[in-house]
Amino acid sequence: MSETASFDAGFPLYEKLVLANAGVSDRDHIEDGIKLLTRFKGHVKKELVHVPSIGRYFEALIFVLDAYSSSESVKLVLLAHSSLCYLVKRVVMQAPSFFGDLKSVENITIHLFMFDGNEAFDGKNFWVSSVKAFEAIYLLQPDIAMDCILKLVETAERNRNPHRLMKALLLIDEFLKIMKKNKSLDQSFNKVLIERMTNILNTSR
Repeated sequence: MSETASFDAGFPLYEKLVLANAGVSDRDHIEDGIKLLTRFKGHVKKELVHVPSIGRYFEALIFVLDAYSSSESVKLVLLAHSSLCYLVKRVVMQAPSFFGDLKSVENITIHLFMFDGNEAFDGKNFWVSSVKAFEAIYLLQPDIAMDCILKLVETAERNRNPHRLMKALLLIDEFLKIMKKNKSLDQSFNKVLIERMTNILNTSR
């Protein structure tokens, strides 16, 4: 596909990042992936996306984040994460019904905040982009977003992974700020989140 090709039939993200992964050396695949994601990110930022391909776009980006987050391919993962953030905001605007399912929102949120990722991806810009993308989901589907937060915090508490617990605390704090900023603070839900935060802090000492 040329640089000027139309994306009316969808961007070949899944085909090139996932299906073409077998039999290709990591180095070659990473270099090709960086070029492809650079183009895809530009496409998502500036243009409407091919709606039937949205599910595959998310699958492909999540595949990269899962497969390469513990490797040396920092640039590839950062590009995949940045593309994920832009894709979330694009889909919220263009195809909001995609976010009507808790399981999908939970999986995307896990990868927005890299709950299982390398600590190298804890930078400020990385986090701010994640928060903005999640806020877009919250404004569209507040109930699903709140359920998602609770499920992620419960999982972090069960796993007792220090990195996950820290991410859970930061996510609770950011979520409370989002609700306050949008004047949608639910006092009962606020109480639940504060209790969760207190519990994590007490048990992690």
